[in-house]
Amino acid sequence: IMKRQYGILTVIMITLAVFLTACGSETDGVAKVEESNFVRPENVDFETSEVDWRTFELTDLDGDSFKISDFDNKAVFVETFAVWCLNCKKQQGFITELHDELGDDVITIAIEIDPNAVESNVANYVAENGFESRYVVAPKEFTQSLVGEFGAQVVSAPSVPMLYICRDQVTFLHRGLKPVSELKELVEECNA
Repeated sequence: IMKRQYGILTVIMITLAVFLTACGSETDGVAKVEESNFVRPENVDFETSEVDWRTFELTDLDGDSFKISDFDNKAVFVETFAVWCLNCKKQQGFITELHDELGDDVITIAIEIDPNAVESNVANYVAENGFESRYVVAPKEFTQSLVGEFGAQVVSAPSVPMLYICRDQVTFLHRGLKPVSELKELVEECNA
């Protein structure tokens, strides 16, 4: 019995270690994500997509349809995330702070990329946390298009992937959390 309990405890500890590694670790409030961390959705075909993610029609949680290209005249941040990702939750808190400071000077779009995501769960997550952004559960074709252009790292939620669009130019921002000050500086440069 003792060996069995030890075995169960070992499995729990290993599972916890893997989970914490996948979600990053925090040092001084900034998440660190190892290069090897990557969550690959199993039902996403990583071949070239026939659609363009910028002109793909999306529907947000309010039922409003839009295309990312609709906002080409503003600074836009597109974050891919998953509701189970702690780093994503922290980043979305920063996005809410950014909206508090800049209002309509910035557009933020949060794309739930977990292929098993349920819209009602995402809506509850947004409401519980008081987040401000357009939230979308990504259709498979949209996710394929992102991966086709930016590679698999764009769907690795724990690394907090984010695209920044200014004057029709797209930049894939560095891995890890992006503080409000950094995002605000990008918006101010874009609007100058």
